[in-house]
Amino acid sequence: MDHPRATVLRRFLEGTTSKQENRNVVRHLLRRCGECSRTLQEGDGASVLLAYEEVFRSLLGKALKQAAPA
Repeated sequence: MDHPRATVLRRFLEGTTSKQENRNVVRHLLRRCGECSRTLQEGDGASVLLAYEEVFRSLLGKALKQAAPA
């Protein structure tokens, strides 16, 4: 499994990653990577929740657009 670089995980916690980097980190975490999850838990867990929320809202918005009648 390819892990995000430590610098990306640090910036993820700081909230300074791009939207694409956020998606990549969240996608990686959703694959249940224990190593990266522990690394992030040692930092600020609230930042992780905010990033998940942002990705979820983005995916929900796309799904609603696709489901809307034309």
